[in-house]
Amino acid sequence: GREKVLYEANKFGYQIDRPCKFDSLQLEPEQNLEIDINIRRLWIAKQPKGSNHCYLRYRFYDKTTTISQTFSPRRNEGNRMVFDTEYKKSCQVYPSSAFEWYLQEERLELQVWQTKSKSTVPVIPSAEDNLLGTACVNLHEMCGFYEYQEPQIAGVYPLFRAGVTSLGGNCVEIEISIHQPTEIQMLERNSLTAGESTR
Repeated sequence: GREKVLYEANKFGYQIDRPCKFDSLQLEPEQNLEIDINIRRLWIAKQPKGSNHCYLRYRFYDKTTTISQTFSPRRNEGNRMVFDTEYKKSCQVYPSSAFEWYLQEERLELQVWQTKSKSTVPVIPSAEDNLLGTACVNLHEMCGFYEYQEPQIAGVYPLFRAGVTSLGGNCVEIEISIHQPTEIQMLERNSLTAGESTR
């Protein structure tokens, strides 16, 4: 797992206990950072057979794998279908040295799957689903806060698939940002935690 990788990296000079770039933040003890992942749009080549429905699948840092609901194309642009997904998922991460290492050294891999299912809730993957491609997003630019601007990555990323030289222009528009939770978000999170502790 990640702990083994960090252990091996430490032997080659990476100091996991070094001062973290996030230490300059004025955070309360045990306060987390808010991560927003927004997948705005997909461009997928028209499929010669099968369903036009698709869903997203990815894993960020140490969180469980995220699987979206299904999306249907809204319009066509030439030989490509356009999916206005506007899919947004938020999570909280403790600003540790391990998280800093993750941002510097790893990539977010977003998979796009074709499916016959049509669901408004997270899809249960099927053996009949077809991987359309994977977008790889380097996260190192997000490592550290700036005086007047919080880290953000935004762009259109092509999809790749092993053994396929061309996917017909398949791509995805992604926006990822890191910010300190607002007071309202902190109060809501603390309220949920308090409620769970009384059960």
